[in-house]
Amino acid sequence: ESSQANIISELQNTIVRHYPEVSGNAAEPTWTIYLPSATINGVDLIAGDELAIYDDSTLVGSFVLDEPLTEANQFSNLLTAWTVLDAGPGYTAGNNYTFKSWDASEQQEYTVTHVTLNNPYGDAYTGTDFPDGDGKYSLVALTMTTPNTIKRQNDLIIDFGPQYGIWAMMNNASWADIHSLSPKSMVISDIDGSGQDDIIINFGSPNGIWLWKNNSNWAKLHTLSAESITTGDIDGGGLADIIIDFGSQYGIWVWMNNSSWTQLHTLSPESMITGDMDGNGLDDVVIDFGSETGISVWMNNSTWAQLHTISPESMTTGDIDGNGLDEVIIDFGSETGISVWMNNSDWTQLHSLSPESMTTGDMDGNGLDDVIIDFGEPYGIWLRKNNNSWVKLHSLSPQSMTTGYLDNNALAEVIIDFGSPNGIWVRMNNDSWVKLHSNSAEGMVTGNIDGQASVSSNNITTQEIAAAELDNAEPLPEMAPISLPKP
Repeated sequence: ESSQANIISELQNTIVRHYPEVSGNAAEPTWTIYLPSATINGVDLIAGDELAIYDDSTLVGSFVLDEPLTEANQFSNLLTAWTVLDAGPGYTAGNNYTFKSWDASEQQEYTVTHVTLNNPYGDAYTGTDFPDGDGKYSLVALTMTTPNTIKRQNDLIIDFGPQYGIWAMMNNASWADIHSLSPKSMVISDIDGSGQDDIIINFGSPNGIWLWKNNSNWAKLHTLSAESITTGDIDGGGLADIIIDFGSQYGIWVWMNNSSWTQLHTLSPESMITGDMDGNGLDDVVIDFGSETGISVWMNNSTWAQLHTISPESMTTGDIDGNGLDEVIIDFGSETGISVWMNNSDWTQLHSLSPESMTTGDMDGNGLDDVIIDFGEPYGIWLRKNNNSWVKLHSLSPQSMTTGYLDNNALAEVIIDFGSPNGIWVRMNNDSWVKLHSNSAEGMVTGNIDGQASVSSNNITTQEIAAAELDNAEPLPEMAPISLPKP
């Protein structure tokens, strides 16, 4: 038995770590991170798995588990982040941190999607960036889910109107009938944590709001029809919450964790979107309350913050600089044009023209969301690529646009309804046009409703738009600098 123990010990000592061991100057400030929990898809990390913390691309702390993490053993399992490493500078106070993990059995790296900072004793650090000063400690629970390359938005759900109802292009391969009724609106998210997106459908009065759950059964969410609906994980519980504007009589309510109703506000808004603006794993709700109130944000499911006093024409979110914080891209109308709330800290003008519509998606797969903008006639559709250049996409102004990952790779497709008689087309892999359907749509959303991967190509969508048609748009005017009024 003694010999066997020695062999095991020798083998453990020869295991090559995925994250190198990190050490630094203990005389300089450090951050001690105690670990009560770390899970992947709800399953505990085990002995041999690893955790790491990064400041941008710099590894500033690492840890190898020798047991599953629990609240009972959290003070025996800790990760130290260093401001000064043996090999050079470590973390910088005020920078955003990123946790990663290594699943040794699957040989798979994960970026932590939800960071929960507990404070049972009243003195733990709970900030969303690296702390300033020495002696800081935190109690951090880490939650990870399967990488996005597996859970892509590869099913396209289309409302073809009263004549045809709702259909889905499944896995970039075949059409499936969802319902014969045409809805008032649709959104999509995984509200029960099954790994399959659920479709939240407002069928209007008198039918109310229904859920198409796990691509298998219908469930009624509410008898009332909604003015608008959006989704986001606003409490970091790993389940998408449904945020619903029930109109002036009832205001905004949230279906939390697929279990209970919570009122968010008594006012009925003009529009709502979600995005993780501060990068802490909780989606923030950006709400336009109209001309009298402007734009407010429900931050971290705990506090209200005013973003701007001007009511916008439209809003969307996306991480356009690739740093893990969602930007809010806002059309403030013809007087001011498009501005971006960057990194939850600064306003930046994107263009002086006011668009017809906007959406976002990573079209070239480099980790930065591109902004797809319909500037209307005579300019058509343009892309703000990688937050640094303008690229013309098409001369026609569409009826609607959305993005998704239809063919099982990391490049977002842009699905565009050009209206009658042109129908619905897809900009595939940022390099070709394919026709999806000759009919125009009432609405389109993307998600993964069956949990399956896509086929890599689709023989159904092969017709090309004539190349000459791409050259009809007038050049996009240069941006005319316009100062956005202060909030």
